Amino acid sequence: MLSLSNLSYSVSERQLLEINRLATKERELVALLGANGAGKSTLFKAITGEITCSGDIKFHNKSIQKWKPITLAKHLGVLPQASQLSFPFTGGEVVSLGLIPLTASKAEGRLLARKAMEETDTLHFFDRVYSELSGGERQRIHLARVLVQLSQAEKAPLLLLDEPTSAQDLGQQHQILNLSKTLCHERGWGVVAIIHDLNHALRYCDSVWLLQDGKVVDSGRPSDVLSVNQVDRVWGYKPDVVELDEGRTALV
Repeated sequence: MLSLSNLSYSVSERQLLEINRLATKERELVALLGANGAGKSTLFKAITGEITCSGDIKFHNKSIQKWKPITLAKHLGVLPQASQLSFPFTGGEVVSLGLIPLTASKAEGRLLARKAMEETDTLHFFDRVYSELSGGERQRIHLARVLVQLSQAEKAPLLLLDEPTSAQDLGQQHQILNLSKTLCHERGWGVVAIIHDLNHALRYCDSVWLLQDGKVVDSGRPSDVLSVNQVDRVWGYKPDVVELDEGRTALV
């Protein structure tokens, strides 16, 4: 689905990214992990073209630069940590902004928006003024918007989530990660999510990309990558490992 090779990005002679090889496939939920300043957000910007890097980025075996912008918008979506809107839009109107690259009638668009809002537990905000919502509610509204944006993808879409649980309470954190897992395993999407809670990665994700100083220091199954020594080396904290039901583990 997405492959990165020989990716490099520098600012004022400071190397911010140096990725030899990374790839993800359809039906895979990937956790992008690393300490603050590891290069996670920079990698997202490289994938979306917000910054220009040397190297090769391919999406569905085609250079991402060769995709038509409107076609790419139907297949690649990004949920940022926070989005600013100063207009007095309702929640439903914000979600409907995801219809811009699509071909849908007004009635079809309304159905798509309502479905996405149901999935993100925001339908009760359909007629609420967006600016009156909490940070977590706004974050879920924008997640619904991106779901609408990718709803007419002809190939498996890729969803990039930048700290999607950062403004959410405990229950909503798990609902969002469960939804992400469903998008991958039941609908064939690919999802890459920047996550800070390592136990979320262990519980929900199929694989992990671990960055440090702009480089990939490890990738693979979460339980393999997130060893006690690895966590200590990257985050400077040596956790205890707790055995849970069904063979799962947690770090405390």
